[in-house]
Amino acid sequence: MTLLPAIAVAATLVYWLSHFIGQYFSELATQIISLLLFVVVMVAVNTLMKNLRGD
Repeated sequence: MTLLPAIAVAATLVYWLSHFIGQYFSELATQIISLLLFVVVMVAVNTLMKNLRGD
């Protein structure tokens, strides 16, 4: 069960950073960057948690 915490961390980080990203890019670019950032952070946190757990 590492996927739900990874999603929560990624969503929170993207929510915090979306305002700053939106200042420098258009709305469409901001959404694309936010989506890519969400996926990268989610995969990284999920992998880290699985490695710490020992699976």
